[in-house]
Amino acid sequence: MTGFFGGRDWRKRRKRRRRRRRRKKRRRKQVTG
Repeated sequence: MTGFFGGRDWRKRRKRRRRRRRRKKRRRKQVTG
């Protein structure tokens, strides 16, 4: 199971994609607004 995505790849991508996607979308709206 850890060799499927590189061991820590699936764990770092799942936790970083959820928090970084929400903050990046809000900050881009204020800078271009």
